[in-house]
Amino acid sequence: MATSHYKINPKDLKAPDEFVTLVDRIGNYLANNLLRVIIGAAALIAVAAVIFTYAFYRAHRDQVAANQFYDALTALNKKDYKTAEAGFDTLAQSGSGRLASLARLYVASAYMSENKPAQARDALEAYVADSNERYFKNLALVQLGVAYENLGDFKKAHDAYVQAVATPGPEKSRAELGAARTLIRLGDNAGAIAAYRTFLAANPFSPDREEVTESLAALGASPTEASPAATTQPPPQVPIPAPTAAAPAAASAH
Repeated sequence: MATSHYKINPKDLKAPDEFVTLVDRIGNYLANNLLRVIIGAAALIAVAAVIFTYAFYRAHRDQVAANQFYDALTALNKKDYKTAEAGFDTLAQSGSGRLASLARLYVASAYMSENKPAQARDALEAYVADSNERYFKNLALVQLGVAYENLGDFKKAHDAYVQAVATPGPEKSRAELGAARTLIRLGDNAGAIAAYRTFLAANPFSPDREEVTESLAALGASPTEASPAATTQPPPQVPIPAPTAAAPAAASAH
């Protein structure tokens, strides 16, 4: 009867030796460099702790800012303008990030409601200089134009409206009317007539068509009678919608 013999591969004999040698080398390295290994591990733990602490701090800071913003916005909606002013101003001065920037815009709304156009102008100028959000910047520029009109600075009001027209946003039509209206206050009736006619051509079904027609009539550009006061009365304050991410999570449950 034939017998079979298992042939030993030299590699089979060598592999355990290599494994033992590798373990020995690791052990020797750890023994000879124990202090370095401990220092390296401690450094990694310290870096991880710093990263975790910073992430926790940022999350806590953002939550505090959201709560402050929500409280001030609630006060503004309730027409408690003093409380709203204090809350938004504190956040704008001491906070950072998007909500702190938006606080300048919202505190201006509180100032305008309190008939404080100078304070509103300062807050809006700071917001416009710092903001990259076109939607809110368009609102801020129109509001800034209204503040300047209330202060009697029609040149700066006109410039703010023109900039608002060039900034995409929901108040473009209001900005166009403001730009035309301030041209009248600056004595440029011809420019105002051209601006109003351009508006009518671009917005034939605008709800402001009647107002524009009356303004043209007051300038002698139409036979329709109209009161000159209609051409110079500043628009009402621009309502500013709340950012959807402003309210804290707890508020969304109500």
